[in-house]
Amino acid sequence: QKFQSRVGGETTRGVDMSPSVVGSAMTQASWTTASSISHVGDGSFQGGGQSKSSRRGPGSAKDRRDRKKRTEERNRQEKQQVQQQAGEDRMAWLAGRYTQYLEAGGENCTEALAKLQSPGCEQYWARSPAGDWEFQRTVETPGLVLDFAFHKKGCRVVQLALDVADRRVAAELAARLRGAVVAAIESPHANYVIQKIIKVLSLQEAPFIVDELRNLGLALACHEFGCRVFCRFLEHWAGDESIIQLVDSILPATGDLIIHEYGHHVVEFVLKHGSPHHKSRIFVELRKDPLRKALVRSVAYVIEKALLLGSKEDQQALISDFMAASEDEMAALAKSQYGCMVLRALLRSPRTCMQPSSTFLQLKLMSSSVMPYLQSTKHGRRVSSMLTCMEDGRHADGSS
Repeated sequence: QKFQSRVGGETTRGVDMSPSVVGSAMTQASWTTASSISHVGDGSFQGGGQSKSSRRGPGSAKDRRDRKKRTEERNRQEKQQVQQQAGEDRMAWLAGRYTQYLEAGGENCTEALAKLQSPGCEQYWARSPAGDWEFQRTVETPGLVLDFAFHKKGCRVVQLALDVADRRVAAELAARLRGAVVAAIESPHANYVIQKIIKVLSLQEAPFIVDELRNLGLALACHEFGCRVFCRFLEHWAGDESIIQLVDSILPATGDLIIHEYGHHVVEFVLKHGSPHHKSRIFVELRKDPLRKALVRSVAYVIEKALLLGSKEDQQALISDFMAASEDEMAALAKSQYGCMVLRALLRSPRTCMQPSSTFLQLKLMSSSVMPYLQSTKHGRRVSSMLTCMEDGRHADGSS
């Protein structure tokens, strides 16, 4: 029943005090109290709401051991990174100091070169049967030159030292890389040191470089950094017998080199600095299906160099192969960016080689089946402008 009570002088409406409502409230309170007690398997009770095993943390003992191992491994890696960064900072600081000394000249430069020439040393110790450490031997190491050569900033120090030193000191500095030439060429930094050695020293002053690369000609030509070293050989020492032998070792694979991402650079330098015999072998390979090869980017660059640097006979033979192409094949060249590059190279060829067929080539390119493709792309329009200029020049010559 509902009732009214007088509280603080105010009349308030009471709550429902019927037996059913009071019993329900007592039942809810008893369940709330019971929920804070956990049952144990033997029928006894344990307070706290959590078992002993759950208070130890999530996972089993094996999981905790695995987490500990992962944490230790992460800490070890972080420590190694800190040590490596400290080594990098030290090498960068040393490189800066040596650069200042070498650029200053005078006694500072002489002292810096002397320190670079001096070898390092490593001492080897071993435990005696009694358990004590005993000195075994001292081994000479290349010193700072080798460390600098493979460092981003240090390689510039070695190159600067090779430039400012006389030939005797430069040869001694270069000798510190003996036995590490292949590793140096594969390095994004040390390969520049090898190139500098080839530039400032003769092969007789640093013979170990060619000796260590004698059987790696093709691999060297196809390497991202090795092709640069090969090009420096051809640029400075193409007439040396050892370099001629190195070129002879790669020419049987000319077909693979001209389509290779890095190998075609070596072929272009052979066309520029190689012997007539080497150039002729490259032309033989280019004349095997030249119209299809001209659509390949790397081959188009080789053909462009060949039409400028080859002998008159080889150039004329290659031009004749392109002149024999049908209009459909010419249209295929006109559609391609690299085909247009080859067409421009044909039009720019020396007039002595092009004289018998220059007019025929112009008429073929200006035909109704080829010209629309030339006009449709920016590369083709460059060919079209060249044709227009040649046509205007021909008319001017005729009128004069």
